[in-house]
Amino acid sequence: MALRRHFNRPGRKLTPEEVKEKVRENKTRRILARRWGYRLMKSRRRDPQALDYGCYWIMNENNCLVAGDLCGRPDMTLEDVEAWIEPKKAAKARRKK
Repeated sequence: MALRRHFNRPGRKLTPEEVKEKVRENKTRRILARRWGYRLMKSRRRDPQALDYGCYWIMNENNCLVAGDLCGRPDMTLEDVEAWIEPKKAAKARRKK
């Protein structure tokens, strides 16, 4: 049986703040994928003291970096990713009119 890592491991309850953060991350991930074909990649760092802990990159379908790079490290927070999406959502809404 292959080992699988889950955000919600057995025996560990998520705090309400962790649940809200995960929901926001999943929603942002879906928006990027459905509307523009981008992928949201999260840093794999597990050390909260690391500079790139909890940071994100945005990649296209060819695995090319679109946004979020700081000298080879992700540097976008979830708020930064959501702010990056907003102008694109507004432009798409204008085109529909």
